Amino acid sequence: MPRKFFRKLSPSPETIKQHKHLQFLGNTLHLACLWQLNRRTIPSAVAIGLFVMWLPVPFHVLLVALLVVLFRTNLPIALVTVFINNPLTMGPMYYADYKLGVLLLQSPAKHFKFEASLHWLTHGFLPLWKPLMTGAFSLAFVSAIIGFYGLHLVWRLYILQHLKERRKRDKTNVS
Repeated sequence: MPRKFFRKLSPSPETIKQHKHLQFLGNTLHLACLWQLNRRTIPSAVAIGLFVMWLPVPFHVLLVALLVVLFRTNLPIALVTVFINNPLTMGPMYYADYKLGVLLLQSPAKHFKFEASLHWLTHGFLPLWKPLMTGAFSLAFVSAIIGFYGLHLVWRLYILQHLKERRKRDKTNVS
């Protein structure tokens, strides 16, 4: 995989180090492993970002930052990946979580109407949490595994193609 592509995609270290919600990590953000772009750190970062994006929890950025520090992988790539879940995609993603959870648990789907209120969270959410979390963790694990191994495969194919082109170029230069 070309590193130039990932450099363009990822925010600068200074931008992330100055992010107000990541200040609790302190000097940990200065670890070199959090900024490396290589075959180990990028697929791991994508897997972490894909995993966290499916979870119906607040503060995805904080959770990603903690996991990236724990697993010593690339922080900018993980942050970019987690933002696949955004206000436009959040509703359909969490609905997919719920529908998959209902299917996996073989429970009847319940009709619900979301309200942004404390009453709804304490009464309306209770029958939904089990299928929602079951679907969320299922999709999180599957997408993280596919992202990790898929990116490893794409990276390997890119390197093989690059080597093939180099051999071809070297043969033409020798002749």
